[in-house]
Amino acid sequence: MWTDEIYLLATLITAIILWIISGLAVRKIFIHQGENGKAAFVPIYREFLLYYLVWGNGYLYFLSLFPVSGLIIRLFTYVKLAKIYDKSVWMGIGLFLYPFIFFHLLIKDKKEVVITPVRLDKKVVWSTVIPGGVYIIFAIVVLLIFRINEEQHQLEREARLEAHLNAVAVSIANGE
Repeated sequence: MWTDEIYLLATLITAIILWIISGLAVRKIFIHQGENGKAAFVPIYREFLLYYLVWGNGYLYFLSLFPVSGLIIRLFTYVKLAKIYDKSVWMGIGLFLYPFIFFHLLIKDKKEVVITPVRLDKKVVWSTVIPGGVYIIFAIVVLLIFRINEEQHQLEREARLEAHLNAVAVSIANGE
């Protein structure tokens, strides 16, 4: 019984430690850009500010909260951040997968980089909106199918119950 709670506590502690480790590197990025370094440790504001620095629009972070399109926009953001620091696309993929390691590798060079946000490319917008929209449509269709299936099962259960009650009534009437 206690193993589940211990496992959850260990997972929570590990997540907090990894958040702090990646926050230390993001803090340096924010300080070099003239932002408050403490923002690296505030969960939503950290990502909002990172999107603002990379794309010039922090509100794109809220697009990353959608299931499919969120992964795509986040990947594009980290790849663009890696390119700003003259790193490869693989560094951006590493930032996407293991930010607590690759943010430190990103800022390992002591040179200061000034991030100048550029206008968001329409390809990025469409490549996030289309899969997100398809995902939402797919989820709605699946929910409708499940609802129709549930209604059919409910009608079948009611028909079986009614047949059973009729059979019980007939057997009582026959004295069985």
